[in-house]
Amino acid sequence: MDVEKLKGMAGASGASDWAIATEEGRTASFNIIPYTYFPGTEPRETLRPKEVMKGVVESQELTLFDRHGGKMGSSAKELTGRSEDYLREAIAELLQGARSQDNPPFELLEAGLSYDDVEITDPEIVSRDLAGLDTAVGTLKERMLAAAKDERVRLSNVEVYIRDARAGLLTSRGVSLSEPSTRVEVEFCVLNEYHGTTGEHTATLRGRKLAQIDTELVRRYAVYAREACWAEKPKDHEGPVVLTGDALIDFFAPQSVFGATPFTQHLGGENVYSGSSIFELGKPVCERFDGERITLISDPGMPFGLLSSAFSMEDGVPMRAVTLIDDGFVTGFLTSKQIYDYLGPAKRGPQHPTGPMANTRIACGRLPEKELMLSDGKPVYVVRAFSAFAPDVHSGAMKCEIRSGEVIHGRERYPIRGGLLIGNYFEALENAHFSSDPITSGSYVGPSAVRFERLKVSGD
Repeated sequence: MDVEKLKGMAGASGASDWAIATEEGRTASFNIIPYTYFPGTEPRETLRPKEVMKGVVESQELTLFDRHGGKMGSSAKELTGRSEDYLREAIAELLQGARSQDNPPFELLEAGLSYDDVEITDPEIVSRDLAGLDTAVGTLKERMLAAAKDERVRLSNVEVYIRDARAGLLTSRGVSLSEPSTRVEVEFCVLNEYHGTTGEHTATLRGRKLAQIDTELVRRYAVYAREACWAEKPKDHEGPVVLTGDALIDFFAPQSVFGATPFTQHLGGENVYSGSSIFELGKPVCERFDGERITLISDPGMPFGLLSSAFSMEDGVPMRAVTLIDDGFVTGFLTSKQIYDYLGPAKRGPQHPTGPMANTRIACGRLPEKELMLSDGKPVYVVRAFSAFAPDVHSGAMKCEIRSGEVIHGRERYPIRGGLLIGNYFEALENAHFSSDPITSGSYVGPSAVRFERLKVSGD
């Protein structure tokens, strides 16, 4: 799309201000399927060749702002057409939408702000034709297959997805921002055969660059697939539950740009402004604390973090690290420029707009992970992966299926699969203990395990 033409049409529309968010780039998907699993049969080796599918990233979103009678409105739309007639109709629709809103006015960002440099591109990806990365992708595959062979499991449906794109933002106030980024995802399934039973576990490895993909994690998922062959459905349990691995990361930092948690929901400035947030500045996030208190930081500057960025695509706000919860108390909220102005100094916390949630940093605790697993005479349920972690982000209610875990009771340990983890997100943090062992994964930096003393597992 001709951005200069769009700027001219937006500027002549009669709107008070405009913003154009763009993204353009390329993708490649490498389908590598060393084994295929047919339900009801043994896994069969196939000779299906590698497939490479190339794609294009291209999107434009236009936002129009209109001031009228001491009020202000805005309306945004992703533009899917290119013709002048289409753009004219889209602009008329947006202008009508902006003029129908009577929100309090706020000031848009002006040009000239400073932005941090953030490392989010892989030079190896940027400098190559993506299809030409088949050698590097092949090396990834061979490492994964070697780990699988050592663990005596098979891999199925291995797909490597590579993205190389540039995001941009232009506004009528002279803001002109551009940021390149790369992303790599490796999806695969691990299969294990045991006395006629096939156990499986699917997983995704993510990073900003090829070198971040830790193929040794295949060994972890091999354990999950192996144990799936004889894992028991858990018994009903009320007491200590330890989250680790993928389950812990899903709890605090879902590995998706669309991921949300009860924390990010209630720390969102829009919800504070509307009155739907349960949090208040300077108040605790839980009614009481019987364990260690949580500290949570939004960090957009983490090198090669999945949610690292120099600026917010919503309005161009410079992204900065911000402590949202400090030792259990709310110290800030996630705000756009608009919401920052609306909230005012008494409610908003930080001295600048923060932009959306970035990478999640959780402060580690006092005890090593192995001590959090001690049963102390009563069973400890360890959850390593959920089928899907989808709590109610408003109430914090959790009812999530356990995909992989184990029970530790004295010297006895046995794997579990199935059943539900039940509880409340906020109440769980009233009595939590964070491991002293840190890990980094995707958009998460924090303890490798967290023990919650009062959760339920519904099994038999």
